Amino acid sequence: MSKKVMLFGLVLVMLFILLSGCSKSGTATVTGYIMAPNGEDPVVGATVSVKGKGISSNTNGVGKYTLFNVPTGKQTLLAVKGNFRVEFTVNVRNAGTTVEAPIAKLTTKKIAVVPGSFDDIGTVLDNLDLDYTEFDSIYDLTASVLDDYSIVFLACGGSDALYPDSNPADRAVYDNLRAFVASGGGIYGSDWAAAAICSLFPEYISVVDYNGESQDLTVTVLDNDIKALLGKNTCTICYDLGAWVLIKVEDPSKVQVDVIGDPNTYEGIVEDSPLLVEFSYGSGSVIYTTFHNEEQVTPDGLKIIKHLVFSL
Repeated sequence: MSKKVMLFGLVLVMLFILLSGCSKSGTATVTGYIMAPNGEDPVVGATVSVKGKGISSNTNGVGKYTLFNVPTGKQTLLAVKGNFRVEFTVNVRNAGTTVEAPIAKLTTKKIAVVPGSFDDIGTVLDNLDLDYTEFDSIYDLTASVLDDYSIVFLACGGSDALYPDSNPADRAVYDNLRAFVASGGGIYGSDWAAAAICSLFPEYISVVDYNGESQDLTVTVLDNDIKALLGKNTCTICYDLGAWVLIKVEDPSKVQVDVIGDPNTYEGIVEDSPLLVEFSYGSGSVIYTTFHNEEQVTPDGLKIIKHLVFSL
């Protein structure tokens, strides 16, 4: 065999190896869904990123995300929403294709619940397959206890107003819970829990009166994630009991109003009343709903409540 033939053959072999290598490199599109632990409820507005690649996207109204230009090979994806997160891997084998990632379910540290008399967030958490620990009183949430938790739920009728300037026990609760949120924790209060929430964060929201009437109220949704979840910007919220709390936003620059409405009260209609608000404090967040957080609400109301759990 001549040297020319051998050289030509060698060139062909090298070209084949080069082309084979190129077929395995490049980028692809990765899609998937981020869900609650029950695998049924979507998590809207979660950030999904490819670790170390500077590629990210947010989940839509059904929990779906799409990541473009993901390099081929085994990649680690991270999904985060509030205090919830999940890390998982996806194998991107071929460039120029779309890869379906496995459904990923968000998890978090321990969840604390102070039960109330008039609603039941525990039922919602059970439905989402989220574990939680019940505490008899807000006074049980000491600094050492809170170190093990990421979220605290204060149900309606379970926590009274705090007087930190005159009561040492209240001062301890005040300091502990504000420090908990400042360091990244989340607190969610409903209806009469406004007494505690407004005592903890008086610079953000305050109680107007306990004078809302029982009613099914058509409300306007302002939050984009909730609108994406519902597929509309209005829905019906059930106020199953009267004497629910109307609140005032003390600092509109720091408080996000997600839902407003014109509820009937014992003194008449109140227009554009804030019914669902959230705000940041330090690295954490606080959510307050004037309506109860239980499974007996309207279907849209239940969707909103489940969504809020993953916003903390």
